[in-house]
Amino acid sequence: MDGIRVARVEGVLCCKAGTTALGTVHLTAHHLIFHYDDDPTREEMWIPYPLISLVTRLPLTLQGLCPLTIRTRTFESIILLFSTEKEAVDVFESVKELTVTASVTQLYAFYFVPNPPYQAQNGWSLYSPREE
Repeated sequence: MDGIRVARVEGVLCCKAGTTALGTVHLTAHHLIFHYDDDPTREEMWIPYPLISLVTRLPLTLQGLCPLTIRTRTFESIILLFSTEKEAVDVFESVKELTVTASVTQLYAFYFVPNPPYQAQNGWSLYSPREE
């Protein structure tokens, strides 16, 4: 997609609900994915772009990290701490462009292909109100 400036950023700290973890941020066409590097048993955090309500760039921390705050429509707050300003700006601009869609047909529901594909059925014949 045109909106993705950087597809993957390694060595990112993620602060969520009082815990901090080191990992990798992946940007896809429809999701922001955080993969935990320090704990392989932990599941990845997938955030669909339509779920993001606010992305804020904050000033540098005392440790020299560049934070991005992500607030979702489910009232979650996630802080991503990047080691360089360029990485933070690239992720910020990419997320900013990918959260705004020009058409409904650009949403994930129109791109999803199940594996294995669903079998074609005549759904209208499954229920008959006359038989009930």
